[in-house]
Amino acid sequence: MLKIMKAKKITAILLTLLMLAPAFASCSDKNSDGGNNSQNADTSTTASGEVSDSASETEEEYPYNVVDYGGYTFRMLVRGQTYGFWESNEMYAEESNGEALNDAVYQRIIDIEDMYNVDIQQIKPTVSVNEEATKVIQAGEDAYDMILGTPGDASALSLNKLVLDLNTVNSLQLDMPWWDQAANEGLSIANKLYYTTGEISYDRYRATEAMLFNKAMLNEYNLEDPYQLVRDGKWTFDKVLEMSQGVSQDLDGNGKYDENDKYGMITYTNVVTSGIFASGIHYNTKDENDMPVLSFYSEKTAEVVEDYITFMIDDKLCFDWANYYHLDPDPNTNVGLVIFQENRALFNYNGIHAVPNLRNMFSDFGIVPLPKYDEAQETYYHCVNNTACPFIMIPVTSQDPERAGNIVEALAHKGRDLVKVAFYDITLKSKSSRDEQSAEMLDLIFDNMVYDIAFFGNFGDIGNLANNMMAAKNTNLSSEYAKIEKKVTKTMEKFIEDITEEE
Repeated sequence: MLKIMKAKKITAILLTLLMLAPAFASCSDKNSDGGNNSQNADTSTTASGEVSDSASETEEEYPYNVVDYGGYTFRMLVRGQTYGFWESNEMYAEESNGEALNDAVYQRIIDIEDMYNVDIQQIKPTVSVNEEATKVIQAGEDAYDMILGTPGDASALSLNKLVLDLNTVNSLQLDMPWWDQAANEGLSIANKLYYTTGEISYDRYRATEAMLFNKAMLNEYNLEDPYQLVRDGKWTFDKVLEMSQGVSQDLDGNGKYDENDKYGMITYTNVVTSGIFASGIHYNTKDENDMPVLSFYSEKTAEVVEDYITFMIDDKLCFDWANYYHLDPDPNTNVGLVIFQENRALFNYNGIHAVPNLRNMFSDFGIVPLPKYDEAQETYYHCVNNTACPFIMIPVTSQDPERAGNIVEALAHKGRDLVKVAFYDITLKSKSSRDEQSAEMLDLIFDNMVYDIAFFGNFGDIGNLANNMMAAKNTNLSSEYAKIEKKVTKTMEKFIEDITEEE
């Protein structure tokens, strides 16, 4: 069996090296650790064009804590088919198939199994991660070593004290560059951290929204360069609104705007929530004791929500493909993407997950951050989708938290060395984006991420408030927030009380 495993590993290494080497030569060594400014040690090219062995350099700078675990079966509970489009495919691959991302995921498993003498298994439940984990943990079963769930899963499991404070697991090196320091800071409460994310997961990249623009239409209407506007700090909500006007046309002449027409903007419902974060607004801040303090409502928040909803519900400016989802339920070919690909939309507000689906688009497109609200704003901010971002946890039933933490650490560390390169540098930057400026913008996006407990915990349904208002075409945040303010405050206070209560 050992000889078979070694042969399998050698074959996988050769296949991965053959596949990745040409792509590495075109990748720049830029920092994109989702808010972490530590040195990036991914594979890069030298001045002479030779490929440097940065993976080896990384291991020298950041050595793995290799332990022989005697064939232990390491069990990962991840999102199954009930999560639809967001079913987890980022942690495990059955075999190498010549596709960069799949093979990097596969290679990570092979490497760690060999290094630590473990057998890694992935379990996808037929119910939610929260439901499955709650059932087995409350029964006292040591069924899983690691849990990878959504913000909703993570919030529920931490609230019910079913997962460990990751700060107590000494084998986890949470200050390392493969962990998202913005997540560690934003998701902690009373200096306890029950879930976080980082290079262990590439879905956190996919679950982040950005703005795409059609270069052919930009030239057609003789509009300003969004890249330069971003660099100059002038890429704002008002600028996007200004550029979107005068583009829409009723192409089929039927007197209404529908999927057959031309638009300034392609959008979908949760653009308002992302716009709130993009405007520098937080649902909560932290006090001196690392306790969340509700900070959502203000005159500025009300103004931002009104402006975004007014813009997005104007069907002569924007096409909300969520309203047409029934026409093609396949998220890889949704109506909004078709319109954008056919040069019938100047801008496309979408998740990063959509970018690889535009590889066959004939016209060139660019990627820019979501706009600042105004030029006075310091920088551009982004928040991952609150229904999709994967967070890792370790169950309280773990019989050996240090072993679990050490393998989780290796998965994140190896994720930075292998999987991040395959997704971020190769799949996203090299294969999917059309220019160097887009790569520059992607770095800017992921260097300014926001993680907000009140938003992810959805206290009193505050996380859905703005999107529900857009769906109802209601722009009055003051009145709508007043309806839920007591519930939001009470829910948040109860959450803090429960999660900080001593065992």
